[in-house]
Amino acid sequence: MASIYRKKSGNIWYYSITYQGKRYQGTTKTTDKKSAQLIAESIQTDLAREIHSLPALNKTALNFTTVWEEYLKHQNNSKGTIDKKKCMPNISCRFSEIKTSPIFRR
Repeated sequence: MASIYRKKSGNIWYYSITYQGKRYQGTTKTTDKKSAQLIAESIQTDLAREIHSLPALNKTALNFTTVWEEYLKHQNNSKGTIDKKKCMPNISCRFSEIKTSPIFRR
């Protein structure tokens, strides 16, 4: 069962999960108790699915072009960024249909 707790010195909620005799702990990165409990339960579900070699639920794999365009939006207009924007058509035609999930495997 996923449980949540706060440290005495802060407002951030943390989770503690024991699954198959192993303990997992971490931060939920939120100060809202209800959100923290939902996050902890989601982590527990993802953990169970990973242990049993099942794909995680609700994990949207974006295509490479979408991720690339989002990346460029957050860059400044330096020469390097402008050069990256110029090569976008070449990158897009080669990688446009590739989903990011195979790229970012753990």
